[in-house]
This record gives sequence, C-alpha cells and structure tokens, in this order.
Amino acid sequence: MFSFIALARPFGKQTNIYNTLAASVFFLLIYNPYLIMSVGFQLSYLAVLGIVYLQRPMYNLWEIENRVGDWIWQITSVSIAAQTATFALALLYFHQFPTYFLISNLLVVPLSTLVLVFGIFLLAISFFPPLALFTATWC
Repeated sequence: MFSFIALARPFGKQTNIYNTLAASVFFLLIYNPYLIMSVGFQLSYLAVLGIVYLQRPMYNLWEIENRVGDWIWQITSVSIAAQTATFALALLYFHQFPTYFLISNLLVVPLSTLVLVFGIFLLAISFFPPLALFTATWC
C-alpha cells in the first residue's frame, strides 16, 4: 500500500487512502488469489482500514493539552480503531479477544518505530561493511 502512495508523490498526485488500499488489495490478489483466504492478509487490511476510517474521529473525541498525554491518547486511539475493525474476525478465527492490547501497544508501537528507524539506518550504511557491522553489534 505504501508503494502506491510513494509512487504517486514524485508525479505530484494526491492519493485517496481508500483507493490506495483497494488498489494494493487488487494487485496482491491478482498476484496471488489465495491470499484472500489468509488470516494475516484479512486482519492486516481490516486493521489498516479501521485505523484509516476510525482513528481520526475517535482521536478528536478527547482533546488533551498535555503533550505526553496526547501522545498516549494518539497511540491508544490507533489501537482501539484497529481492534474495533478486527474484532469480529479475531473472534471468528481465534475465539478470543486480546484484553491487554492497550497496555502492550503503548510499549510495542514506540519500540517498533525505533527498530524500523534503526533498520533503515543500517540499510543506508550497509555499503560500508565495517561501520554496518559495528552499528549492528553495538545495538
């Protein structure tokens, strides 16, 4: 999905996130039609759709003046939006609902962001193996 957005930017095109989401589903299903039966595929796209559609209205329900509190509410609203969208499918496949998602996402989301930034940095310096090796072993 990000590839479609990234491809539109150099051409100065505005993208509609729903059309981008639909196009990425369409091309992935053309490539492999059996993905439609994959639980991970279904949950991923439902979570993204829930975040895109529900997060902003939910976030706007409560305005917090404190910067840290606002950051926590932003992560929490993303988590609630994703869980709301995937609730029925998670119950269908797994017969249970994750009860600790609010607490765990307060830790997992910032840590995964750090891992992603570190991975991109490591990829950027990979042309110089000693520096990449030092960085990879240091962290």
